[in-house]
Amino acid sequence: MVRISPDKQRKLRLRARDNLKKLDNLLSDPKAREEINELKNTFTECEVVYKVILSEYLSHKKKTVNQKQLKINMTQVKPALKFAGYNFDDLLLQKIFGSEEKVGNRSVKKLRDALTHKPNQSCLNELKKRKTELYGCMNKFLQEIRSYK
Repeated sequence: MVRISPDKQRKLRLRARDNLKKLDNLLSDPKAREEINELKNTFTECEVVYKVILSEYLSHKKKTVNQKQLKINMTQVKPALKFAGYNFDDLLLQKIFGSEEKVGNRSVKKLRDALTHKPNQSCLNELKKRKTELYGCMNKFLQEIRSYK
């Protein structure tokens, strides 16, 4: 194992502690914690149902499928959904599953990733500001899936 000096260890441990304090601060507000969890849970619904379709789509293409291969890739999203008989608007799919990472324009997926892996006040502010837009997209997607008879 590579060792670092005691001074570098001390600095690293201080940085870890400071980041934890920032995270504790951000999540100390029950409303903020609830909003973050609500976004994550709703996106998880979109992701899980999409991966059911993706798995079948890849299997049909004669590809061996395991859970690690079931990644969201925009080159597959539209074709997989079309395979299942859905005709979603490209912009809607980009807003949910896309790879846009620019603050203020992040897809739901990228905002969820940021809130999960690097949560900060900027992410929370974006969620609050764009909540109606983001949930509108996810709810439209989920409603289309739910409404099939």
